[in-house]
Amino acid sequence: KELILKHAIEFIPGRLYLMSTDTIPEQHMNISYVCPEQHFAYLNFHLDFGPNNLGQVIRFCHLINNKFASEAASPSRAICVYSSKRSDHCVNAAFLLTTYMMLAFKLEPTTAIAPISHMMNSYVPYRDAGYGPNTYGITILDCLNGLYKALRIGLLDLQNFNLAEYEFYEKVENGDMNFVTNKFLALATPKETSRPHTLFSAYRMDDLIRFMQERGVSTIVRLNNRTYPSERFVECYLQHHEMYFPDGTTPTDTILQQFLHLAETTPGPIAVHCKAGLGRTGSLIACYLIKHYQFTTSTVIAFMRLIRPGMVVGPQQNWL
Repeated sequence: KELILKHAIEFIPGRLYLMSTDTIPEQHMNISYVCPEQHFAYLNFHLDFGPNNLGQVIRFCHLINNKFASEAASPSRAICVYSSKRSDHCVNAAFLLTTYMMLAFKLEPTTAIAPISHMMNSYVPYRDAGYGPNTYGITILDCLNGLYKALRIGLLDLQNFNLAEYEFYEKVENGDMNFVTNKFLALATPKETSRPHTLFSAYRMDDLIRFMQERGVSTIVRLNNRTYPSERFVECYLQHHEMYFPDGTTPTDTILQQFLHLAETTPGPIAVHCKAGLGRTGSLIACYLIKHYQFTTSTVIAFMRLIRPGMVVGPQQNWL
């Protein structure tokens, strides 16, 4: 056992390890292996490769906790989280394990990453969901800091987090939407009818309106071109606001102030969408979170991508 784990990084002495390898690890009766890329593969949009979303984080934590519980009678048995040596696999495995340490043992982010702090520069930074060059990298520590802050100030409550609902509504066929804090419902542009084979949301508008009414969402903001009649919402006693700016760009100061004022004066949550509900949507929501909760740019982008992967794209990162 000691020989097999000689080059692994120890997180809990004798019990929990992280390893990257180009070969299938040697089986041993006292080692239980977990390979994140087999169970929690990140579904990329374009050139992005992580971080894993909150649902995958929670399921990974459950998996490790269950393994510890099943191995309780065998204290000499270790759990080894391993990945291939591919850069994206390495960073995602390290992210999941350090996040587990932070959540399971209520550690601060710097303490959770301490076992790998000496090699942080070897982990490739996360990038946006675009095609262009990476102009704003997000680190594992940024992700932990963003999640830690959201939990500490009450923007996220994992004790009452509905994992089944999160995983249901994140799917394109079920709305492609996520609550980014209790204030914002981020989603792809609604469609009048269900279109299962389109790139963006296939959720029926009637379903969305019913969902908004059930969740107390009284207002929806459209940031992209007109793709549906706003009257569909208005006739159901929902407010509809137009704040268009071109795809892939940043909002004017006027639009930014208009959005912030609307969010600050609207009781309860508001829905926000652009074409995919990622770039323009994420940029404006991020501004609100920075203003009201003093997130840094890196931590707010990281936190939002944990909730809704792909948020904030290209020059929007540098603008924030």
